[in-house]
Amino acid sequence: QAQKPCKSAYPQTLIILGDHLKKRRLDMNMTQRTLATHLGFSESTVTNWENGNTSPRLCCVPKITEFLGYVPNWNKEEIPIKDRILLYRKTNGITQKKLAEMLDIDPSTLGRWEKGERIPSDRRFSKLNNFFD
Repeated sequence: QAQKPCKSAYPQTLIILGDHLKKRRLDMNMTQRTLATHLGFSESTVTNWENGNTSPRLCCVPKITEFLGYVPNWNKEEIPIKDRILLYRKTNGITQKKLAEMLDIDPSTLGRWEKGERIPSDRRFSKLNNFFD
């Protein structure tokens, strides 16, 4: 017995967040309109995400990951370090103070990185990358 082939609308590979959304939506036999209503966004927003025309703003990610049921792998090169810090904190539900403790840095330093006011030194940047991986 062979597995039923995937619908042609399925993304061939799951690269961008929109690919993950589309796959999950199709698995659940949902329309883009239904998904948009479920997530609280417009249908055109979901369409743009799925087509790769735009990427979700960081504030949208928690709702998306809740719908997906997992946190997709992120292409580190596409996301600025300030957004990666915030994304990590939001998806793990931790404060700046707690993350700063985990990284053994001052919370105000982390706050400046997250706001984009400063960027980590090469050594700290490497430590962050290792931590997020």
